[in-house]
Amino acid sequence: MKIDDKYGEKAKCTKCSKVYACTGGSTKGRHDHLHSVHAINLRATKRPAESDVTDNASNPIPVKKVVGPMSKFVAQNLEHSLQAAIARMVACDGLPFRVFITSPDIRKGLEAQGFSPLPKSKETIKKMVMDHGRAIQALVCSEIKQRKKAGTRFSLTFDEWTSTRNRRYMNINVHVAGGEFWSLGMVRVHGAMPAKKCVALLETKLADFGLSLEHDVVAICTDGASVMKKVGTLIPAEQQLCYAHGIQLAVLDVLYKRSAKSRPASGQEVEKLEDSQSGTESSDDEDDEDSVEFEVINDAEDLITELSDSYQELVPKVRKIVKMFRHSPMKNDAVLQKYVKAEIGHELSLSLDSRTRRSSLHEMLSRFVTLRSCILKAMIDVKSTVQLSDAEIDTIQEIVSALEPVKLAVEALCRRDVHLVTADAVIKFALITPEKQASELARTLASAIRARITERRNNCAGTLLYLSNPNVTADDDTFNMPKKAAIRHIIQMLLTRLDHSDHSESFSTSMTITDSATSPTTDGEADAEDSTLPKELSLKEQLEEVMKESLSMAMTVPVRGQPSDVEKTMTNAIKAEMQLFANTGNRGHCLEKVYGYLTSIPATSVEAERAFSVAGILCTKLRSRLSDHSIDIMCFLRSYYNKRRK
Repeated sequence: MKIDDKYGEKAKCTKCSKVYACTGGSTKGRHDHLHSVHAINLRATKRPAESDVTDNASNPIPVKKVVGPMSKFVAQNLEHSLQAAIARMVACDGLPFRVFITSPDIRKGLEAQGFSPLPKSKETIKKMVMDHGRAIQALVCSEIKQRKKAGTRFSLTFDEWTSTRNRRYMNINVHVAGGEFWSLGMVRVHGAMPAKKCVALLETKLADFGLSLEHDVVAICTDGASVMKKVGTLIPAEQQLCYAHGIQLAVLDVLYKRSAKSRPASGQEVEKLEDSQSGTESSDDEDDEDSVEFEVINDAEDLITELSDSYQELVPKVRKIVKMFRHSPMKNDAVLQKYVKAEIGHELSLSLDSRTRRSSLHEMLSRFVTLRSCILKAMIDVKSTVQLSDAEIDTIQEIVSALEPVKLAVEALCRRDVHLVTADAVIKFALITPEKQASELARTLASAIRARITERRNNCAGTLLYLSNPNVTADDDTFNMPKKAAIRHIIQMLLTRLDHSDHSESFSTSMTITDSATSPTTDGEADAEDSTLPKELSLKEQLEEVMKESLSMAMTVPVRGQPSDVEKTMTNAIKAEMQLFANTGNRGHCLEKVYGYLTSIPATSVEAERAFSVAGILCTKLRSRLSDHSIDIMCFLRSYYNKRRK
């Protein structure tokens, strides 16, 4: 078989005179033709030099056997290889595999950096990326294994997502204390995903990275969908429901119009919200938002029912005005933006809310208040039938003021370094700040948030709060503080399930320490409400101060006492350490372990939703034919390299 110039990028077989395409100089089609038609296999008889070149270009560095200090050396070599450069451009920059064949600038640029010439087949390029992804997965697996040997335990966040190809995937993230995490990629879900199937997929993916759902995972953090709640009952790990979703549901309860005809169960309502956030959001053109049905929480039902209907009626009215200008380029450019440029000096567009996007209601209303004079003038020019009175404008400003601390709280909760104690301080801020306002809406919103968060707060948060400050009482805690017996039970249960070391070494107490040591924390440090903040600080600065105080009260120094006798039971050891902790403020060996376990639990499941944004960037309408394995590896690589860039 040879390439004839008169055929261009085509090859003609000298045996049967058939012409085949060989775009980019690829030889795959010719090899397949010779093997299937003429029973000739040139790949089996290729020269050693060609074999060496092919292997060096596609095979990954064998890193599975490299552990310890050598792993950093291997990682550096991987990052400076040709495979790494191509993988970063594919996963982080979103370049298709074919671009490396068709773009001469990219090929010359990589050669100018000292790399060998790129292969001329997109399949070879794809294989290089996939092999590099497996090599990086081996490094991550080795790192997780070292952390596990050092006594670190992990928590999980996961959620499901539907691609533009109408395929369902599940993203899984592994978290440790301090905000560090690893994204394990995307798992394909075939058909429906009941709770048992979800658990099986979790176990399979975790096993690939050397993790056990029973012995290595402290807790899972998920949304409030019914299937996720069922998953929490099927696994031995604890379950933490996402706080950010709870706050968003509270906003929906108060400010979005409700129907009294039929109200879905709480789990169904949350599942509907979560499914929408997983990539099936309704478009801005749909007007069904005004007829959404919600269930009212019993604790806040009276307050929400008594709330004036003007709030629920005003939000759809503002949304209708915003849509009028957003959906008409003529009204927006020729009328509204003319007044905006004259008043502000540059164009500023209106924003439309979505019930599945957090803080979008605040953004829409705050932008509306900023441009209120321009909007009123534009509405007169276009002869709009919808009119706003001065009292309604004041009501919109009142809603914005009530939603501002909620927006700041959600942004703070979504930070990666926030654990359950910090989340408690943030939620207290979101409750206290609206209650200080004279607005009826602000107080009602605070009550709805309290009811929603109470549903989602478990004893793990109370236990971690106790391990941060033993002097916290039920009166100091915004929510129900668990009793000492419940705290002791959680500590014992976590140690039994997660502590892989010899129990005779784990049950160490600090009874030999005298009571002369003083506790480094005080009651005043544990209560964010008692903290005095300068009046000149903005709400955002006040929230930062509250979060710093919640972190500072957890700075107790662990004290390792003498190992107890083997005959001493775990319960007695934990009781002794809790007594020592109450007297001195120093955590013993067992309490310190549990404290490290619980600080790995994230307060929200937003990391999984960030992965969905990544998958949406990679799986566009122009790249809807990516295989499941390619999506998995590319999402994993993008998360890995984005973390290393920060």
